Amino acid sequence: MISRRSADSPSTLLIASRASVLPSTSKCCPKDLALAELRCERIIGQPFSAVDEPLYRYPLIGLQAQVHSAVGLGVARAALNHVREAGARTGITGAPPLADRAYYRTTFARAYAALHSARSFYLDVADEPSPEQLARIRLSAANVADVSAQVVHDLCSISGAGIISNDHPMQVLRQDALVPQLHATLGQAMYDGAGAVLMGRPPTVPGFL
Repeated sequence: MISRRSADSPSTLLIASRASVLPSTSKCCPKDLALAELRCERIIGQPFSAVDEPLYRYPLIGLQAQVHSAVGLGVARAALNHVREAGARTGITGAPPLADRAYYRTTFARAYAALHSARSFYLDVADEPSPEQLARIRLSAANVADVSAQVVHDLCSISGAGIISNDHPMQVLRQDALVPQLHATLGQAMYDGAGAVLMGRPPTVPGFL
């Protein structure tokens, strides 16, 4: 058995059994190498590694989605921390602190619960991803990006008119929270792709699995 990179795609590994060197007659083989009696398996999107361990079998696109969506988690947590600290301060009018107001506490609690629920789903993946687990990875990453952005948006709604200033911490966090949602691996199409796989259908998004 021999293995080599595909000429068409550096990220595709061709594994051939019973291969021999022949004159260059095959379209799939460069120069003087042709693979006879070819039986290939394509490992799409997976770089070659000689290490056969769970870490090296983890889906690269899924990992990329998780890495980008984790940014949203951090941004949303920073927003929660800011709102909690701001709630303890008394305004210049002498009105009660924001934390003494029911709408402020309620919105904060809902945002807190939503973010931590999404985070728990995000971390609930298996060591050996099956198609269903791969779908869960992609779905949980997209969900985290969306929930994080919504959490920051909701917290902004109770933070007063001061956040319209470009240098206000919540304004900066709101803009940062939108960035993960815009990444190709975290778009709204991921829900369709995940839904298809979880229902036993082929994925509707190229490279989803």
